[in-house]
Amino acid sequence: MGATWDYDKGEWVGGSGKPKPPGAKKPAPKKKDVVPLTTAEKAAVLHAIAQLDGKATQKKVRRAAESILGAPEGSLDAKKAAVKEVCREEVTRMEDSANAPAASPSIHPSQAMLGEE
Repeated sequence: MGATWDYDKGEWVGGSGKPKPPGAKKPAPKKKDVVPLTTAEKAAVLHAIAQLDGKATQKKVRRAAESILGAPEGSLDAKKAAVKEVCREEVTRMEDSANAPAASPSIHPSQAMLGEE
């Protein structure tokens, strides 16, 4: 069995005992390491995405959200991962709604043709 990453120590443990090569990657950060957005920040990000028609970089989305909030430029940079997640969720939602089959028109009972076969 190979070495495993010890999150408490911040290093690889077990394995062959040899140091890892310089290019060895650390595991991806845990989701709990992401600084969450406040409700107002999330609403501003969603509003910014809608304003920019979903065709902007995440940096532009952050800047637009900061403007909506009246916050200084760069204030959402510490929350890049959370903004990225909101953008990803919104893009997925937009794609799902675009690919959803169109709802069939509802027929009012007074317009229904009863008794026909």
